Amino acid sequence: MLLTQRFKDAFSGGAVSISSLYTGTRYPVLHCERFGTKYGEAVRLTLREDTEDNIIRVFLPRHYGVAITDEYMAAINNQRIQYYLTYKGMSAPSNRPMLQMDV
Repeated sequence: MLLTQRFKDAFSGGAVSISSLYTGTRYPVLHCERFGTKYGEAVRLTLREDTEDNIIRVFLPRHYGVAITDEYMAAINNQRIQYYLTYKGMSAPSNRPMLQMDV
């Protein structure tokens, strides 16, 4: 099943696993928000697929979420700076997702 269709099938407001993103694809970050979950504070990014106008929502792993300050969040949400998220795959020793955020 295409990634686009999986996201369309996801319920509104939900999030998909970060590992379901295509490896090496730069996803424009449209929105960033911080809120509480049953596991503690989390950061959720709203991304757009480059080839289509489909919206993707993903939770950042906690060790990445702490790096996003309120200033970065405001810059992302006000579109002062266009950031891109790239999923690099899973780290072999720690089995954690490897992400890159750049402009």
